[in-house]
Amino acid sequence: MMSFKGGHLRRKVGQYTIKKGDVVLVVCVTVVALFSFLIAAGQSEGERVLVTVDGQTSGYSLRTDRTISLKNGDSVCNSIVIKGGQVYMALADCPDQICVHHRAISKNGESIICLPNKVIVEVESTQSNDIDN
Repeated sequence: MMSFKGGHLRRKVGQYTIKKGDVVLVVCVTVVALFSFLIAAGQSEGERVLVTVDGQTSGYSLRTDRTISLKNGDSVCNSIVIKGGQVYMALADCPDQICVHHRAISKNGESIICLPNKVIVEVESTQSNDIDN
């Protein structure tokens, strides 16, 4: 049942009344959700992995599987694995292990950071994201 009262459209559903503001809220939430989905889907795949240790950066292809061992003296302090177009931290001798528990990364701009060992692993792409342009 629809009725006009005071210039406002109201529709009764069961014992609730749908107001114009309710419809506007639903539309706004839907638009924000779609926009968020498009941003996530539009991220480009990375091409390179940049590994920075105490300010020194080295680049590796994200398409070539390899394990990168970073040493502190004679012992390995971090082990970075590039496999299947993704990169993750397999080993770290830091106490908190946050970098080891971080999910694998593969998209432009994503990073894994090991603060105690001053290691930054980030994915970089030369392709620009269409959404950012």
